[in-house]
Amino acid sequence: MPLPKMKAQAKSRSEVHSRLHQKELELQKKSRQLAAANLRLADSNRKLLGRTGELTGKSHEMERTVALLKRELDLAKKSAVAAREAKSHFLVNMSREIRTPMTGMLGMIDFTLDSDLKPDQASRLEIARRAGKALVKVINDVLDFARIEAGHLRLAPEPFDVRRSIADLLKPLGEEAAKKQIRLRHTLSDAVPEFILADEMRIRQILLNLVGNAVKFTQRGSVTVQVHVSQDCDGKNLCLSIADTGVGIPEERRGTIFDAFVQAEPSGTRSHGDTGLGLAISAKLVSLMGGEISCQSSPGAGSTFSVTIPVAVAPEPEAEALTGQVGKPVHFPERRDVPNRRQPLMDV
Repeated sequence: MPLPKMKAQAKSRSEVHSRLHQKELELQKKSRQLAAANLRLADSNRKLLGRTGELTGKSHEMERTVALLKRELDLAKKSAVAAREAKSHFLVNMSREIRTPMTGMLGMIDFTLDSDLKPDQASRLEIARRAGKALVKVINDVLDFARIEAGHLRLAPEPFDVRRSIADLLKPLGEEAAKKQIRLRHTLSDAVPEFILADEMRIRQILLNLVGNAVKFTQRGSVTVQVHVSQDCDGKNLCLSIADTGVGIPEERRGTIFDAFVQAEPSGTRSHGDTGLGLAISAKLVSLMGGEISCQSSPGAGSTFSVTIPVAVAPEPEAEALTGQVGKPVHFPERRDVPNRRQPLMDV
């Protein structure tokens, strides 16, 4: 083989060995770097395992704490429910115990007032009668509130003549308004059906509370009650609006007027002797019936309370076709002719 060719081959082999040696050095360096990284990874893994164990321990501790708190919460809830039940039962029983003798006292006062009395004697007995009736109203409010709070109040929807029922309710309130020289007016839309299916007693109670408050807190001007119906996707709603020209309610008090024992009177003087339960009971009754209640008011400009209650239109009952539980006919109010137009505002 020629010498130049042999030299070229030797040079080529030398270059190859040099490159291989260089690669070997690079691999050794990479291997050392990987070993160091592996050590760091192993150290991180040990730390991670330790942290995982620590977190697992804390998680178990938190689970035990949550379980303990849950048991305590359940016990507190049961205790609160039991306390509320006990309070409600106490209020119901006490109200009944007080109302029973009060009813007898009022009956005897009424009986005595019908006898021959001197003017001063009759005047004193009349004061006692009014005070007794006020006390009975307080007792009834407390009793109703206790029943509602305990969940014992049940609605009893029945067909009733809404026009006559409202008119009968407003008559005595109109007399109270006349004593204060204010006007109590009401109007019913011609769209209001004559008979509806709802709890008449509770609707009357709501209206009595709202109109009674309006008369109570109005010193001059008028109280206007408007009744109409609205239609939504779920059916008909009975809409009540009670507007007065009374003292009004400050904005900061409007958010709490439907809370229990909150006075509607802005001065807080309790000059009207109100328990502060009327609006709370009304709001809860409206809620039980699936309705809504709201208030718009300005100090010195009066207030307007709006109530919307879902109702169903009921056909006119036929007394001949219905019998009571003991086989006696069920009598409904006699139907009155109602003009097919909106009734104008009228004094009660």
